[in-house]
Amino acid sequence: MHWFIYCAFRLIRFLDVLRRTKPWCWNTVVTILFGIATTAFRRYVHFTPETLALVGLENWRPLSEVHWLLGLVALGLFSAVSSLLFSALIFPVFGYLPFTLANKHLGIVATSMDARLVVSWMKEAARRTIAGNTDRIKVVCLTGKHLWQAPPFDGVAAPLVGAASAGKLDVIMPRADPKQPTVQARFATYTSAFKSEQGINSEDDLVQEMVKSRADLLRRSPANTITEHGILCMWRIVLTEEFCIVQSYFPNHGGADSFKAPAFFYKNVNVGRAPGAVPVDCLYDTYAHMVELVSRSVA
Repeated sequence: MHWFIYCAFRLIRFLDVLRRTKPWCWNTVVTILFGIATTAFRRYVHFTPETLALVGLENWRPLSEVHWLLGLVALGLFSAVSSLLFSALIFPVFGYLPFTLANKHLGIVATSMDARLVVSWMKEAARRTIAGNTDRIKVVCLTGKHLWQAPPFDGVAAPLVGAASAGKLDVIMPRADPKQPTVQARFATYTSAFKSEQGINSEDDLVQEMVKSRADLLRRSPANTITEHGILCMWRIVLTEEFCIVQSYFPNHGGADSFKAPAFFYKNVNVGRAPGAVPVDCLYDTYAHMVELVSRSVA
């Protein structure tokens, strides 16, 4: 069975490459095949009077009986439309199937550039952690301003504010130093307009934002922890026992807030597996180990 699936996927990928690299040949072959299939269907498949009556076509006369040319025109149109739908819609879905299964195996749930959707992912991951009274939430960030302090959007609370109040956050942040590599590199990505709007005109201003956010985190609950690192870290990560939401500080073409960066949503595929089952390597584990390694890179 595995060999059959492997061969089927290899064939699908080969045909998909052919569809994208040689569209004229692909369209010609597909149109001919659909023409043959349509002709065979018309010749060998006949509906009974009961079937025609069921769909309200009991008085329908075949177009070929009305005029021989109408039958050919209808046949050509049906063949052309069918081949177009197959090439533009149906087959591309099959083309993505091998990659979709591979992504699921690696634990990729979704990706998005919609900041509101990403915020909702973080809220749900935090809610499940708090409701289940399970593991703590590990966070890698620069300031955490829009994670537990300030609303990222009007009318939308910071996604981890509840977890911060519950004392569930273990946060890894850069050292509060204007010369810290992450602070300098991140400040350099902001546009002049954004700096002016946010009142962040130097690395010192960004550090002050970091200090205020840290104070707010510890004020919400002394059970929250903060670990400082001294390296250049490009990741913004929210990691729970079940999920991992990842965003990167670089590049930042919009020159604005971190929560607007493209995001990847991973699932821990080893959660819920039978006791004694061999763990599966997945991308969730990659980031979980990275969080652990960054936490060791203390100032």
